[in-house]
Amino acid sequence: MTTAVASISVTLEPDDNWTVVTVRRQDDLPAHVKSSSLGRGAVWSTEPQNKPPSYKCNVSGTLQAVEFINDTWYLLAYSTLYSAYRTGARDRAPRENRYGLGWWTDEELIQQSLPPPLPPTAREPPQSVSCNPSGTYRVPQESSSEEEPEPKPEESSESDADSHHTAHSSHSTHSVPQITVPLPQPDRLSAPQNPPEPPRITQPPPPNPIPPPPPMSAINATTGGTSGAGGTPQNGGGLKGISPTPFTGDRSQSAQFKREMLHFIKLNGEHELIKEYYSRILYCLTLFRGQSVTMWVNEVEDAMERELADTTNTLTKKSEELWKTFLDTFDRDWTDTLNKEKAYQQLINLRMQPGQLDEYILTFERLAGIAGWDKDAPGTIEFFKKGLPPGLY
Repeated sequence: MTTAVASISVTLEPDDNWTVVTVRRQDDLPAHVKSSSLGRGAVWSTEPQNKPPSYKCNVSGTLQAVEFINDTWYLLAYSTLYSAYRTGARDRAPRENRYGLGWWTDEELIQQSLPPPLPPTAREPPQSVSCNPSGTYRVPQESSSEEEPEPKPEESSESDADSHHTAHSSHSTHSVPQITVPLPQPDRLSAPQNPPEPPRITQPPPPNPIPPPPPMSAINATTGGTSGAGGTPQNGGGLKGISPTPFTGDRSQSAQFKREMLHFIKLNGEHELIKEYYSRILYCLTLFRGQSVTMWVNEVEDAMERELADTTNTLTKKSEELWKTFLDTFDRDWTDTLNKEKAYQQLINLRMQPGQLDEYILTFERLAGIAGWDKDAPGTIEFFKKGLPPGLY
């Protein structure tokens, strides 16, 4: 019988926050778990040398690290800050996927669901305890090889003394010990009239919450911000429009956040705060809120400062390369990597509803674009026909 190698057990952070994962050190998964019948799937790789070895899978033409966690495949992203891989709940690959990643067999699932057998326990036979008329309890000891006769009652005191002396001498080596247990007294069994009250446990007061840091006075993200008694606008005037909704690390909202952020940057392109790429990036970093993104914000800012302090390159605070690097880093770390997979799954189940041909065409074109399908390819056209009711093609 085949024994299934257990998957890595990891408690994922809630709300799709990053979770650091310690990947396995060797290729120990069965072949049918690594690859399904499609012939692709996960391949063990030690490249690149500056990252831990892991399984790699071809995702949209790029080899990406994956790991079998909690009996499910997850896509991994490497963090230079932690020098380890990390993942989130939204990086979970479905059991039926187009990457060729496999799963357990039915036999292995049954084996994993069975509880382990309980160890055998030996039960000792209880010892009998007899009570004497005198109020003592006797526990029987192991009997000797010879049975000793019981003494007969004597008629005279003299013969009784001789008999007692004889019995004492004959039992000196084979005496039966007695264990005396005092009988409980009636007055000791009565419950106390006033039992003591249990001690009360007082919970310590919760610590005072740490107040949020005050907003940066040099950045005014609202329209018409003023400073001073005369109402002079800061930085040559307040920023126009509504500041983007803060990003908290939810990668399902990363595309919308980036769209709002770029729209806000275009609207205030002539503002002194936005003109310089260095100050523009610092402003955008203030739009990231919460513990899930704090370490990422610090890492991006520190990396930018190191680039500017490096005298071997020509980067300045006005170099556009800083802005491009910031956007590429955001896309790499926060873009929902399963967008294409989700679009593919929706295309499989997409069907036209009665009287909604235009809505069906728009939805199909949008999902096909996200999945990266060519609209004129034969496979795309075939999928489009499958969603139409009979008689329309």
